[in-house]
Amino acid sequence: MPSEPTAPEPQTGLSQPIAADTQSAPQPPHAFQPAGMPATQPAAQAVAFKPLPFLQHEFLADRAARLAAVIVPAMPTSVAAAAEFVAAGEAALAADPHAFQAVEWRVDYLEQPGLDDSADTALVARCGAVWQQLQRLQVPILATVRTRQEGGGEFDAVASRYQRLVTELAELPLAAIDLEHRRDGVPELAALAATRGITVVLSHHDWAGTARQEELVALLRRLTAAACGKQSAVVKVAVTPHTAADVAVLAAAAREVAPEFDGSLIAIAMGKLGQVTRGLHNDYGSAATFAALTKTSAPGQLTVAELSAQREKALRQL
Repeated sequence: MPSEPTAPEPQTGLSQPIAADTQSAPQPPHAFQPAGMPATQPAAQAVAFKPLPFLQHEFLADRAARLAAVIVPAMPTSVAAAAEFVAAGEAALAADPHAFQAVEWRVDYLEQPGLDDSADTALVARCGAVWQQLQRLQVPILATVRTRQEGGGEFDAVASRYQRLVTELAELPLAAIDLEHRRDGVPELAALAATRGITVVLSHHDWAGTARQEELVALLRRLTAAACGKQSAVVKVAVTPHTAADVAVLAAAAREVAPEFDGSLIAIAMGKLGQVTRGLHNDYGSAATFAALTKTSAPGQLTVAELSAQREKALRQL
C-alpha cells in the first residue's frame, strides 16, 4: 500500500460542497435500495442476487437463483449525456425490472476545462448537475474517479486533485465510492466515506497481466486488511489475462478467498478471454458484474441484454 500522507482537510478549497437532493424518492418496482433505506415489498420474482453492502435485497424462496448483481457504467461527458443515459436506463428497467441493480458513475469521463482551482470548481459544479440526472433512476450509485494510470478517462491523477474531488463527491448521498488502493490518502478518504455511511470499493486494476495465484491471494487479503473497519467495504480486483490459464488462476484465487469476503468480492478478468468471469453465474461467487447499457467501460464487458438472456436461461433451468 502507498505511504500514508497527511489526511486531506474536510473542506477542499473548492467551492461549496456539491448540492444534492437528499430526500429519498419512492422506489420503483425494481427496488434495490441503498443500505439504510427501508425495503419495499418486491415483486414475486424468483430471482435473488448475491449480497453487496450497498444493495439491500429481499431474497426470495427456495427456487431463487443466486446471481451476480449487475452494475452498469455511466460515462457521461456532460449533463446532457447524463440525461440520455438515464433515458436509456429507464427504458431498460421498464422492459426488464431486473436488468441492472446499480450504476457506476465514471466521473473521470466528464469534460474538464483545465487543471487549476477555478477549473476544479467548475468540475465540481458539473458533478452536482450530473448527479441530479443519475439519481432519477432510483438505484444505488457507485461513484468512480478512475485515473489514467488505472485505465480511466482524462482525469489527472495528481494526488491533491484526486483527494479533493473524492472529498467533494462524498458530500453526495452515494451508495458507494471507488478508491484506487494505490493512490495516496486512501486511508483518510475511506475513513471520510465511512463517516458519511458510504460503502468503500477498494479497487486494483492490472492492465499488464495476471499475477500468480499465491500473489493474487496475498493481494486480496491485503486489500481486505486495508479495508477492515471501513463502512461495508468491498474489494474489487481486475486483471488482464493472456491465456485461458490466466483466467483459471484468477478464478482459483478468488475461490480460495471468497468465503472470507461474505459477498463483498468482485473479481474480473478483462478482455475477451475473461468474459467467462463476467457472467451472472461463475464458480467462485463474485458478488457483481459490470455490463454495458450504452457503452462499455472495460474490454470484454458484456451487455445488459446478454446478461438478461443468461438470467432467463438460468431461471428456466431451476
